[in-house]
Amino acid sequence: MRRDEVEAAWAWIDPVIKGCEEHFQAPRPYAAGSNGPEQATSLLARHGRVWHS
Repeated sequence: MRRDEVEAAWAWIDPVIKGCEEHFQAPRPYAAGSNGPEQATSLLARHGRVWHS
């Protein structure tokens, strides 16, 4: 990668890392090929939405 590409990647991910650190929530593990952790389903349900298969 070129330097500007690396800098752009860090500019994108740094706020994500900061948000995780500030809210003390580590990423939740889930099985490959699944719809994600159970919390993802709960989040969608609170807004009247579901995962599509």
